[in-house]
Amino acid sequence: MNLRIITAPRDLGTADLAALLRSKGLNIKPASILRAHCIKGEYLGITPRKLPNGRLIWPGDAVRRLLFDGAQEKQS
Repeated sequence: MNLRIITAPRDLGTADLAALLRSKGLNIKPASILRAHCIKGEYLGITPRKLPNGRLIWPGDAVRRLLFDGAQEKQS
């Protein structure tokens, strides 16, 4: 049995980012994220990378830092 250990946070596609935000109780659709990116060049302070095929990849570490640091501040 091969086990793979992931040491770095996984980068997220736009649909994955929207699903993660929905799991945290926010009603966000992928189109809302794309629209904000088109207008501001970022979404909630996170700037994605653009792949050669045109898709956006959101850095997983920045997304997790936003979600979990924000949750810790609310508890304090």
